[in-house]
Amino acid sequence: MRYILFAILVMVYSGNALGQHHHLFADAGTLPGFSVTYNYRPVKHLGIGIGIQGYSFAPTLINNRAFVPGVFADVRVNIRPQKNNQFLSFLDMGVNIYERDDRYYSTSHNVFKLRSNNGFYMGLGFGYLRRITKRGSGPYAALKMVSNWYNSDRYDPVTLQRVSTWMNVDGRLLFSLGFKF
Repeated sequence: MRYILFAILVMVYSGNALGQHHHLFADAGTLPGFSVTYNYRPVKHLGIGIGIQGYSFAPTLINNRAFVPGVFADVRVNIRPQKNNQFLSFLDMGVNIYERDDRYYSTSHNVFKLRSNNGFYMGLGFGYLRRITKRGSGPYAALKMVSNWYNSDRYDPVTLQRVSTWMNVDGRLLFSLGFKF
């Protein structure tokens, strides 16, 4: 009986502990676009979560500028989490979802073609949060770099035989404003 009572007390206390909270971050950026992230803080200074994002950019050298959605996993580090003025840094990794264009593109010495649909999404940022409620909600601003990593095959321009596979990175720097719920 005392083990059950101990387990109930641990569950109740851990639910009310300062570091264990569920939060939702929603922001709009200058690219233009948005991101929404669900975040769970198992400890005071670290949060993990999942999210969706959508920005308007050309994901590859061939594709035209379009709205590119994506899903990602999120890791956030909260600096000064108990203060009203907080700083946060985050790393997002996931998948950008788009259709590849089957056209070839060329440079002065090479011909390339995309290998697959979708790209690897990565976001890295730093922000400032102004806490306005006791629970920690408030507006925030962030400067972040979002990127799309994708593979393309390089072909010999004379024989059109595949020579190698290249990893390409397309990154954009953006400023976003949001609210932590």
